[in-house]
Amino acid sequence: MSLLIETNTNSLKELVRGIKHGMKLLTTNEAAKRLGVTVQRVHALIRDGRLPAELLGRDYVIREEDLALVAVRKPGRPKKAQTAASAGPGEAQDTVTTKPRAKAAKKTKARKRAK
Repeated sequence: MSLLIETNTNSLKELVRGIKHGMKLLTTNEAAKRLGVTVQRVHALIRDGRLPAELLGRDYVIREEDLALVAVRKPGRPKKAQTAASAGPGEAQDTVTTKPRAKAAKKTKARKRAK
């Protein structure tokens, strides 16, 4: 998979002007270290448009101040919705739980024997 984002000459000129005026540019490796994520995750953020970056040659450069756009994200994956079966003791259960089939089958057999 190739990450190709078109850059126009104006944005490249802006980068060069920014470098002259002391703007700090980071590579994807440096950005990953600062954000505490992998380089692949930085590429995914760029691909999704959440982290602005410019393609300089074959590598991306990221403005240091743009890291703030993704630095306040929640870490990790979102938690799955909790089901009634996985709710712990003392936790409210929104749905009615049913007995497992094995227990229901044992009760049925016990009733038949009692008759």
